[in-house]
Amino acid sequence: MSWYQEENSGVEFDVAHISGDQRVFLERLYVAMAASAAPDFTWLDGGHVKQLAAQALLEDVTEVLRGMNFTPGEEQEVTYRGRLYAAPYHATSRGLVKRVDVFGEAGVDPHADPVFDDLVTWNQKLSKFAPDGTYTRIGFAPWFGNWDARGWIWTFGGDLVIESEGASFPLPP
Repeated sequence: MSWYQEENSGVEFDVAHISGDQRVFLERLYVAMAASAAPDFTWLDGGHVKQLAAQALLEDVTEVLRGMNFTPGEEQEVTYRGRLYAAPYHATSRGLVKRVDVFGEAGVDPHADPVFDDLVTWNQKLSKFAPDGTYTRIGFAPWFGNWDARGWIWTFGGDLVIESEGASFPLPP
């Protein structure tokens, strides 16, 4: 933070670390907010942003972030009623590791530069099934060990809730 202090000499801040998981953090954040001692700035898991925004506990930062490009799913995670209440913090690189021998066996060119739709086709060709229909080999599982389901749902244009005055309701199946 020294670079920030050098560029903003008139700004003072204290950095406080709250140990524990997000549940512990949220409990302490709610207590601080109830005591009118909320932090001016905090790291917050994106999955909690809509809940806090719906309770008017976060500031709208849409204008501050205007012009910044975020991936659709990550932006949706921190958007409530069309406004941004946090900056998406997922900034990961995605890599594709290929087993050339498996690709060759499946008739897929391992050196091709795919677009997303190609990955769907590759997955179908690379996956194998037992006679009972269970997988013996999965071509791709992009969500494994990564972003949870809601991010992928938003990335592909899905919705998890219908926002309504004061409440959120699950979408019908």
